[in-house]
Amino acid sequence: MATLNIFRRLLQLFPVLVCVGTCLACSEPLNWKARPFIDRASQATIIAYGLVIEKFPPEEGGYHFWPDGYDAEVEFYCILRGDSQIEATANVTGLGFYPGMCTDNAVEEGQEYILFLGVTDEGKLEVRDINVETGAVSATEDYLRQVTTLCDLELKAPTGGAACPADLASDVEQTTDENCYRSAARDCYANTRYYWLVLCLMTVNVIKYFPNR
Repeated sequence: MATLNIFRRLLQLFPVLVCVGTCLACSEPLNWKARPFIDRASQATIIAYGLVIEKFPPEEGGYHFWPDGYDAEVEFYCILRGDSQIEATANVTGLGFYPGMCTDNAVEEGQEYILFLGVTDEGKLEVRDINVETGAVSATEDYLRQVTTLCDLELKAPTGGAACPADLASDVEQTTDENCYRSAARDCYANTRYYWLVLCLMTVNVIKYFPNR
């Protein structure tokens, strides 16, 4: 009888241990596959091109994530899609790596990047990973060429900044509705921590009905 009670207790603790070890960790969604840069870029709401000036600790109590997770001051050269109200120099949040997240949105000071961005409820610019892959991509010549082939681009200068680079604008002008890149793929932002959480809760409910004898 004592052995059965011990077994029952261990079984009851099992979902808790699973949650602690797994719900806080990262795992790609079921059947996840990496997607090409151009495919992910086609799903981005805001695409911007700029230079990382300086990295610094996250605002509002996020200092304990530093130096792995951080914000950065970015000098924007061009807004290729989305919000035209982005300042020529603005801060971007959510960069680097944070515990429990699958994606490392790492950047380096003095380097240029193509950024997939969103705007938080507080109106802050935030990097957005797509398909659980980085939303901060090194602005190589090849990636810049690829991004100019996307559909629905509308190049805009950042507020208070100079016009978009001439070579970038020229490449976009050569892209038409007939030859632009449009992805039909469905984006996956899912974080499987939620799946594990559901599994944990289901296990707890099953144990509630575990016989006491």
